[in-house]
Amino acid sequence: MIRLSAFADEISPDLEEQIAVLSSEKVRFLDLRGVWNTNVLDLSDQQVTRVKETLDAHGIGVAAIGSPIGKVPIDSSFNEHLHLFERAITVAQALQTPYIRIFSFYPPAASD
Repeated sequence: MIRLSAFADEISPDLEEQIAVLSSEKVRFLDLRGVWNTNVLDLSDQQVTRVKETLDAHGIGVAAIGSPIGKVPIDSSFNEHLHLFERAITVAQALQTPYIRIFSFYPPAASD
């Protein structure tokens, strides 16, 4: 089954407004990247619960977590990204999605 989804944080930072626009366009799934001017991985556990409850009340599911993981140079701190990835897994589980969007890291700077 194909699930049409959208990043809605470009509509508005407000979750209710995101939901209203998605619903008006009959989009039933969200790729959650941010709400309330906060990246999804920086939301508190309580905020994640609030997002889930609000989405459930409107019949909107989360297709994927739109994480920023890998959007840094490849030689960046591994431990920092491991911590982010662990958080992404926790958030994805709370929002009942098996998918986490990641990037492929920026290549190292060319040396002369």
